Amino acid sequence: MLLLSACASEPRQAAEPVPMVRTGEEFTLTLGKGAFVVDAGFIVIFDSLPEDSRCLAGAQCIWEGNARVGLLMRTAWPVDAETGEIQEHGLELNTSARFAQKQDYGKYGVELRRLEPVGSKSSQTTPYTVTLLVSPNE
Repeated sequence: MLLLSACASEPRQAAEPVPMVRTGEEFTLTLGKGAFVVDAGFIVIFDSLPEDSRCLAGAQCIWEGNARVGLLMRTAWPVDAETGEIQEHGLELNTSARFAQKQDYGKYGVELRRLEPVGSKSSQTTPYTVTLLVSPNE
């Protein structure tokens, strides 16, 4: 009977592997996904898109608009061995050069290179992807 109940239960889903990237190389994430920056020791997650007022492709606009991307930076290993505490920090980057397109996270700079598709999120069915570059600060 115990064997039958074990077979009837839903299978557990394996955790999706996090892609590994290196500093100095562009990488792309979809909304809600992350990547482990191997030589920096942290994970970058494309966490949110709080604003997208960019002009739609092919439209004429007075201003190009801006999209604000929310990133979640997470230590890959616990910062406190006793508590197992993982440190998290939020960053916001922008597509418009009028606002911050690059911010520092510790000894590294995190730069927004591209956000696709272009245009208002309410009119898009294509998932958002962000292209980032992490590089050591000089």
